Amino acid sequence: MDAYIDGCYKKDTYVRCYDSVICSVNDPDQWKKTDFDNVMLPSYRKPSHRLVNKRKRDPEEAEDRSQSHLSRRGKIQRCSNCGESGHKKGGCTKPPSVEITASSSSPGSAVWVVVMALHSLFEFSSVLLGRVLRGSSVIFLLS
Repeated sequence: MDAYIDGCYKKDTYVRCYDSVICSVNDPDQWKKTDFDNVMLPSYRKPSHRLVNKRKRDPEEAEDRSQSHLSRRGKIQRCSNCGESGHKKGGCTKPPSVEITASSSSPGSAVWVVVMALHSLFEFSSVLLGRVLRGSSVIFLLS
């Protein structure tokens, strides 16, 4: 069996190799005392939310980012309520836009014709059929 095992894998070789190199370490009681404070762990506070890590991009991807995203520079942003430029929906002073939801009526039915006629005559005033406020738009319910 010794003919198949190389000499570097034997115990005698291991002992000779590390005989003078490995030194024992003293007890912490025998260490030199210093005037410095003991090293403490840094304070850690667990975040209250789930951490979201972005993936690492290749250098080629970082260069091509400008071609995959469009800039809004030069575009005129408009209010989604009144359509004017210069402000957004949150700062709009005009009344909120009216949204019609009628679950039982479809175009062509008698209810739909009445609703459209009233809409053109009274512009859906708050007296008409009652109103329910949801968010910033007025929704009229038909039953």
